[in-house]
Amino acid sequence: LKFQGLIITGNGTLTRILDIPIQSISIKNANLIICGSNEQICAIQLDDLKILMKQTFAYEAFTVVPNDDALIVVDKQLLVTLYRININQ
Repeated sequence: LKFQGLIITGNGTLTRILDIPIQSISIKNANLIICGSNEQICAIQLDDLKILMKQTFAYEAFTVVPNDDALIVVDKQLLVTLYRININQ
């Protein structure tokens, strides 16, 4: 299942569309999502739709560890890598 875009609705009056390829989404918190399309992973700040990180590499799956600042990525060779999420604002 692949999509070409992400629609984000706010308080019912604001709708934003981000034109990026999306296959899966993981929610870090109310203002940060991690999304990917098999070839890249992006971290997106929802307040202003700012792309905070865009990393290109082939992967099979990823998830954000709840209550921790960690991203787990499984690549095409099934190698598991743990990344620390460090967002300086």
